[in-house]
Amino acid sequence: MRKAVFGENAEEKGRVLKKGFGEEDFRNLTEGLEDFALEIKNTRFEFSIHEETKRVIVRIYDKDTNELLNEIPPEKFLDLIANIWKQVGLIIDKKV
Repeated sequence: MRKAVFGENAEEKGRVLKKGFGEEDFRNLTEGLEDFALEIKNTRFEFSIHEETKRVIVRIYDKDTNELLNEIPPEKFLDLIANIWKQVGLIIDKKV
């Protein structure tokens, strides 16, 4: 991963950007975006709120098979967080 360090003036900023992002990088980026576009073309996104943590869950489904492809973050992970919050709450309530 390249780290761009910018100077004080706009001319130096432009020189750093041109130097840091070459033709091969651009080609790789466009190929990656084309692949990504093909991948998401046959998918459906579903958004919901996890009741206990109030966090957004994004589920990605295959349009053809309706198969769940990915869940971000996993609901089991949010359930674990909610249980930890409950346990911490019980400990605090008992100490008070």
